[in-house]
Amino acid sequence: MSGRGGHRLVLGFSACVIGLVPACGGVADGDDAAAPSLPAEFAATAEVDRAVQVVAGNGAAWILSEVDGGASVLRLDHTGELTEVARLTGQRHEIATYGDGVVVARVRCDGNDCEDTVAEVRVLDRAGETVAEEEIARREGAPYCESGTCDSVDILGVDGDVVWLETFDILPFTDERFVSWDPSTGETTSGRPQDQGSDWLSSPPLYQDPTPYQSPPSLERPPESVAFGQGDQVFVLDAPGVLRRVVGSAGAPREEETLGVPADIFFQEYGPTPTLLFDAGPTVLVGCITQEWPTARCWTGSR
Repeated sequence: MSGRGGHRLVLGFSACVIGLVPACGGVADGDDAAAPSLPAEFAATAEVDRAVQVVAGNGAAWILSEVDGGASVLRLDHTGELTEVARLTGQRHEIATYGDGVVVARVRCDGNDCEDTVAEVRVLDRAGETVAEEEIARREGAPYCESGTCDSVDILGVDGDVVWLETFDILPFTDERFVSWDPSTGETTSGRPQDQGSDWLSSPPLYQDPTPYQSPPSLERPPESVAFGQGDQVFVLDAPGVLRRVVGSAGAPREEETLGVPADIFFQEYGPTPTLLFDAGPTVLVGCITQEWPTARCWTGSR
């Protein structure tokens, strides 16, 4: 395992410009435009504060972390290079892989005095540049988030080139709260997702019960940490360095396989169950585990 990623990235407001920006220090034009070819086998680690979501992309892993006043989008490549590619204000951020990059959804204020609440989605290429963006919902008044009820926008999944989203509490509870968006044409439509075929990749659910994937309660072992990934993937930390990958939606036939991961990173003792984030793509595995808040140890490896 590479030791190069042993650095720690602690995120917060700093000299970085708040908004959508390249990493602090900048990226030279053209230096990071082409995706590097991946070696057959690779492994690297990094540390990230306040990690909340990971997705395995095309040749790289993407990590979403909380920062004061918003969120940061990070790219972790096969060498362990960890780069902040975007910093966004607002609330209820979410990411999903899209081509060689990532699609990001968020809720934000609009106007000098936050007169409106806006649900927004944008696509970043692998260098972190915005290649398309769209406002998908708007409502008068500032964003609301109290007692567990928040204005939010969820990425339901990506169907080929089309991104499907759902807004909550911003639009009336009708089919109009479901929106499809094609970044290549800018076209948006309303209605529930239809005909989810082979090109459909569902996004990780924000809230799902881990209990069906855990062993019966026992004093001999803690409840297993469970993570939900893209495409109906579930990851269960069965033992130090052993993850069980379950593929298949509830009520459908399921496939299972065992993934070997670093035991010094992915482990749990009898006590507070650590927060596990994990995802698997065609070539990339990525996971973060938080044994002690706020720092997560993150790892990426070959698939």
